[in-house]
Amino acid sequence: MKKLFNLILIIFFSFCSVSLAGPLQDKHKMVIGSMSSATPDWAGYPETSGTPATVTGNWQDYANTSDREYCTIWTATENGTATHVNVRYDTDVNVGANGCYLVLYNGTDLIGYKKVTPSTSSWSGEVALTEDSSGSLAFSTNDVLRFGIAFDGAGTDMSISYDDGLSGDYAEYDNEVVGASAPATCSWSTSGTAHDIAAILRYNE
Repeated sequence: MKKLFNLILIIFFSFCSVSLAGPLQDKHKMVIGSMSSATPDWAGYPETSGTPATVTGNWQDYANTSDREYCTIWTATENGTATHVNVRYDTDVNVGANGCYLVLYNGTDLIGYKKVTPSTSSWSGEVALTEDSSGSLAFSTNDVLRFGIAFDGAGTDMSISYDDGLSGDYAEYDNEVVGASAPATCSWSTSGTAHDIAAILRYNE
């Protein structure tokens, strides 16, 4: 009988100790911290971590009096999301009533744009792109991206700079009409004197 009484006391005090300690804690509960923002990166030329760099040769220009698109070309080496474009306008910055746009195309399709006011022989600075309603600023490895300018010709030259010290298949153009917006699609041709257009794309990895 005494042993039974002692057993009841042990069970009673064990129950009280658990109740006073509160509920058991989940040692595997995950604590979620804040997520860091994506790291920016850049493509195009000439740049050092997004900052325009000194060119190999001298500034020259691609220019036209009629509507035109001038872009540099980059085959993406990783997945990313485009955010900004920076170009260098050359000495002539004449545009018609529909103005000038910074543009980004994935293949032949417009995915980003922003209307700008060009200034003679100067960089536009990093201009945030607006995502086109028919496309996405996100891209994948091996997508062929083209970024630069599209403008409404004024009958006198509008120009974008290039480095005459380098050459290759990095300058492409089209003659699509620039109306109330940048052209939705372009059929690209390589410039006969393909030098590096001064255009830099910023994107998040």
